[in-house]
This record gives sequence, C-alpha cells and structure tokens, in this order.
Amino acid sequence: EAGDKSWHHCAAKFESRCRYIKGLNLGMWMTMVLYNTLAVSVLQFVAQLSAPPRWVLQLETRMLKLLARGPYGWLPNDANFVLDALGLPGHMRTVWCMSL
Repeated sequence: EAGDKSWHHCAAKFESRCRYIKGLNLGMWMTMVLYNTLAVSVLQFVAQLSAPPRWVLQLETRMLKLLARGPYGWLPNDANFVLDALGLPGHMRTVWCMSL
C-alpha cells in the first residue's frame, strides 16, 4: 500500500538495531534501555504521522522475542505484561502504543 512506503526504510533500520543490541549479549535491563533508546525510537518517529501496518507490528513482536533471552517461544506476544510480572523496573516501549 502507499502508506507502507514510509515504513520500509525505518523497519529495516529497526531490525538492524535490534540485531546489533542482541549481539551485545547484555542483561535484560540494559537490553530494554538500548531497545527503547536506539531501536523503537526509529519506528516511533514515523508512527507520529502514519499508523504502523500489520507487518511492522509483527516485526516488532519478532524483535522483542529475539531480544528476550530464554528458550524459544517462552515469551508471549504481549511481552511487556510478562516483563512487568517478572519485576523488572521498566518495559520495552511498543510502536502501537505510541502511534496515532
């Protein structure tokens, strides 16, 4: 769709930054800090003007699962509720919460 064009470059940059953060092998707290600072902010910039398409939200879910250490499939799609339940003092921001 026409509205998706603005998302392609940002989505690639977002994925690249998430993979970079994953490669640092940090703990969950520092991973959340870097994710909120370096990665999701890229998507949120575009989300101010255009609602994210479904494929961007799916990419975001995949990247959240990539960044959360643990066995495959341990983290449900709504990761922030699980992270809050674990007692972490923060959460990973999501683009759908910050979009129009």
